[in-house]
Amino acid sequence: MSAILGIGLENDPGVASAIRGICLGVTEGAPRGFTDDFRFTGTIHLFAVSGLHVGMVALILWGAFRFLRMPETVAAFLSVISLCLYVLITGMKMGSIRSAVMASLLLLGTTLLRRSPLLNTLAAAAFLQLLFDTNALFSAGWQFSYSVVGAIVLAAPVIERKLESWHSPDPFLPPVLISTGERVFLALRRHVAGMIAVSASAWIGSLVPTAVYFHLVSLSALGANLLAVPLAFAVLFIGSLSLLSGSFLPWMASFFNNANWLVAKALLLLVSWSSLIPGGHWFLGPPPPPWPELTVLDLRGGNCALLRSEGESSLIDAGRRRDADTVILPCLESLGVNSLKSVLLTRLNARHDGGLEEVASVYRVGTLALPSAEDNDAARGALHAGLETRRLPSAKAFSRFPRSVPLGQGTSMVPAPGCLITVLSRTEEGMILRIDLGVLRMLSLPACSPGVISALRNLPSDQRRCDALLAPLGGAEYASVLGMLREISPRLVVSGSDPSARNGVPGGEWRPLLQSAGISLLLTSECGAVTIQADPAGPRAVPFSNAIARVSLRKPSPLPASAGTPPPR
Repeated sequence: MSAILGIGLENDPGVASAIRGICLGVTEGAPRGFTDDFRFTGTIHLFAVSGLHVGMVALILWGAFRFLRMPETVAAFLSVISLCLYVLITGMKMGSIRSAVMASLLLLGTTLLRRSPLLNTLAAAAFLQLLFDTNALFSAGWQFSYSVVGAIVLAAPVIERKLESWHSPDPFLPPVLISTGERVFLALRRHVAGMIAVSASAWIGSLVPTAVYFHLVSLSALGANLLAVPLAFAVLFIGSLSLLSGSFLPWMASFFNNANWLVAKALLLLVSWSSLIPGGHWFLGPPPPPWPELTVLDLRGGNCALLRSEGESSLIDAGRRRDADTVILPCLESLGVNSLKSVLLTRLNARHDGGLEEVASVYRVGTLALPSAEDNDAARGALHAGLETRRLPSAKAFSRFPRSVPLGQGTSMVPAPGCLITVLSRTEEGMILRIDLGVLRMLSLPACSPGVISALRNLPSDQRRCDALLAPLGGAEYASVLGMLREISPRLVVSGSDPSARNGVPGGEWRPLLQSAGISLLLTSECGAVTIQADPAGPRAVPFSNAIARVSLRKPSPLPASAGTPPPR
């Protein structure tokens, strides 16, 4: 079936993926970032075979069987069997099972001349589904499906009556005085009112689950679904014709697929433009802390840290491309980050800037700080090329490009209120940064190599002092690193790991060595991400894993002059 839907569309994999996703729920092989626009506009349900798809298939089947003048009993029986086969083929999703049960009950009620109230039918479908699998109650798909349909059943009639009251004719006006054109116009307005009521009700029903599970509120979904759902219905209808004819005449499937290309292309353009609406979607997260904080992400070889303060956020490096999809973007979304004030790249390679394209395609970046002016144009050109492949209209895509600034030795930038990043030195491995985070001072080293340690020792002693050190200890020499730590005297070392590099994972000898020097050690490979909070009342480092204890960064209070004498009894 997937192969039939792709006949004649080999040169446009994006449109072919959209058609397969809507008809079969298959999104494997789609271009990178293909579903981002659908997720932001609240239309991602078009690619997950759900109640909407089963309802569309039920309408198509019932209309086709009645067009062939089949008796209602036979048409209902064949429709129920076909719906069951469609649900089996597409993976038996929670929403599709719910919709198939509801459609079957409605069709059986029609053949038995019994009315099937929607609310009772929904309750019967929930009872039957939970009867076979009680754990379905706790799945996100089950909750999404029933909350959306429940909101449509309860709220859509109320909203539709309210909308119809605004444009209904005078009830005392005799119907014979209403012209044919006015009747058509009134019927069209009633149809539009029904679509608006269903779309608004579905948005209300999905508001809480979407915010809880995806940390997202999409305001553009109200308008996007009004046009996207009818277009998706047309794609599914033409795709059904392609599947029926392609089994016997492949050339006819190519004809229907090319006709479907036009409808799917219109759908993609609609969703793409809707995703560019300012304020169309917002990520929700916990309230930001009243003090600055720095989160070092565990990327196992990549580099990325998130700095937040007073609602503003910045990134130090952007990790690898796969890190952006699996770690960086989910972290930003779960924290409620909606824009990035700046992105600072300490080095131009795949481990530091590989995820920049992915991040910049989702978030508006204010400033892009690059290591040197000569590399500025190359990185900016790569960012332009990456964003142009995102199917963004060129006039809008260029508004997303950040302002690029060079960042050399001795320069500083303010990534967020109460924070200051200063480039102390540049080495072959990368930059040595000093990060002033509220009441804390941190140093960030690209490596613990002899060159980095030598460059650090050439700095004035007041610039080397810090409360926390961010440095990879894997492959470093014990003696030289311990000597360096005695000079800068941090209370905490946060070290990442690189399993793909030789000796890239810090050994177990580091912890007792650092503890003997009064230094705590947090390995991101053990505790996940580490968040350093510059709380004036008690600065601390909080590991992501609850199994690892927090580390206090409070400075020891000076002892009084009489501390050596025992208190009087």
